Amino acid sequence: MMRDYFKDISQSAMSVLEKGEDLSLYLHAEKSDFTRLNHAKVRQMGHVEQIYVDLELVIDNKPLRRTLNLSGDRTNDLERIRLSLEQLRPMAELVEADPFLDLGRDSALDERQLPAKEGDRHLLVDQLLSSSSDLDLVGIVSHGDLYRGFASTRQQFCWYETNNYNLDWSIYHNQDKAVKSTYAGIEFDPQWLDKKLASDRTYLEYLGRPSVRLQPGKYRCFLAPAAISEILDIVSWNGFSARAQQSKNSCFHQLLGGEKSLSPKVNLYETTDLGMGVPFNESGLVKPKRQALFEQGFLKDPLVSSRSAKQYNLTSTAASDREQPQGLWLQPGILAEEAMLTELGTGIYIGNLWYLNFSDRDSCRLTGMTRFASFWVENGQIVGPIEVMRFDESFFNLFGPQLIGLTSKAELMLDASTYSERSTGGVKAPGALIGAMNFTL
Repeated sequence: MMRDYFKDISQSAMSVLEKGEDLSLYLHAEKSDFTRLNHAKVRQMGHVEQIYVDLELVIDNKPLRRTLNLSGDRTNDLERIRLSLEQLRPMAELVEADPFLDLGRDSALDERQLPAKEGDRHLLVDQLLSSSSDLDLVGIVSHGDLYRGFASTRQQFCWYETNNYNLDWSIYHNQDKAVKSTYAGIEFDPQWLDKKLASDRTYLEYLGRPSVRLQPGKYRCFLAPAAISEILDIVSWNGFSARAQQSKNSCFHQLLGGEKSLSPKVNLYETTDLGMGVPFNESGLVKPKRQALFEQGFLKDPLVSSRSAKQYNLTSTAASDREQPQGLWLQPGILAEEAMLTELGTGIYIGNLWYLNFSDRDSCRLTGMTRFASFWVENGQIVGPIEVMRFDESFFNLFGPQLIGLTSKAELMLDASTYSERSTGGVKAPGALIGAMNFTL
């Protein structure tokens, strides 16, 4: 078992330390399967097994760090760690002590395992392909075991293990007209996947209608959960960070100063009890199962890393060094999802937003593009797909005076990024009905 392997090499590594040395190890590993799809057929399959461990050797309050790629063979891996420690020790003469280093000397023990049902992983690709064999579907399916572990000389041991899946696909009508969907979680539900594909087929028919060109201006809009996820992701770059708030670099600084406010319908949390995100940070401190970021529209306590806690005399919330949320949960509202076109009336249904960035960080203004499955709606009926448009709008406006309501159902969307390893983060969010959203092009 990966847990036993990590505990073994951690204890063995600590046994070779010299007097006055402090050591911590942070493991990130995976056993993942990937299937790439094109034209609703399997085009490529792959399997990845990798183990990395981040070493932090502290001598006289001087942190010395190195990341190792390990093999899983205890004997060879322990020798690599031992040699790395020997190479790190002389470097302590070349660096200065870190005044904000916090070794987190409180002992911590946290172990969470979220295994999938045996055999679920084998159903993913078969179910998706059998239900879409007549469609031009392209996408990727990733699933498998993810591991995170922390151990230190300070009697800390934390372990997180999950087996999740992430289906990310697009179904093309013609040229650039497509419907994009995701389905992610821990326990696979074939009926829910069929429901997603049935919805895609409905939207695919609407994509065959003539495109609607809209003039720049303000439009009533419905933002689907995928669009809400993109917005929450970009404001998470620095919005909730204690370091950014203390240095006046947070995109939410106008909320801190009382210049702006959000709708009381906005209740946003970072959570580790929905299977998203690692429940401890790189220093081995255990996160609360749920931390309020917005409650009834009010900005709550920031995410505070161990370092920021010491630097700014704050209480740590066990946030990661980057102080970004890993598992966001926007609480749903009361609007019935099935009646959203009627609730929208006349306006734009936006399935996805793309290429988001700040147009004015100080006022939390965002810009981006509509793309897949965005439609013009009149009197509760879809007229046809809109041509691609660019929006430029303030987060404070969208989730403040223009927020009419949130849907009663929230959708789980796991982070599909695999730049160096499969991500453990995600967002669970409902859709949102917006009174007016500004489009510039």
